[in-house]
Amino acid sequence: MSTRALIGKQNADKTVTFIYCHFDGYPSGVGDTLIESYSTPEQVDGLLALGDLSVLGSELGEKQDFNKRNRDWCLAYGRDRGESGTEAQTIDQEMYVRENLRGEEYKYIYSLSKNWVCYGNDDEEAEEEFTIKYPTAESSTT
Repeated sequence: MSTRALIGKQNADKTVTFIYCHFDGYPSGVGDTLIESYSTPEQVDGLLALGDLSVLGSELGEKQDFNKRNRDWCLAYGRDRGESGTEAQTIDQEMYVRENLRGEEYKYIYSLSKNWVCYGNDDEEAEEEFTIKYPTAESSTT
């Protein structure tokens, strides 16, 4: 079974540009990888440019065989499997946070203040959400 997540970047116009990630979406999986490997706006933009992911890796990587992947690289549906319609999408930030858009359990936003914020959905209380603010490497050195 997979733990699905959305990975997004907050925009100045109160929208979020985001992609889907199929596996390991929980904070100790995708959350930790985002903090450790995607802590600058340029890194986040590179990640979003890949489009929807099967697996988030610690590196963007290069085109690879979808079934024989480099475990450190992101595994992207478009780049690595040739699927279409996997590009990042942009929607209103409130909708991104409140709506279940792709069956995700967690949503991540790289905020304008350059921190990762995580929103999680509890299956028993779908209206409940929690927020965890993770310091990025950049913000923890200041």
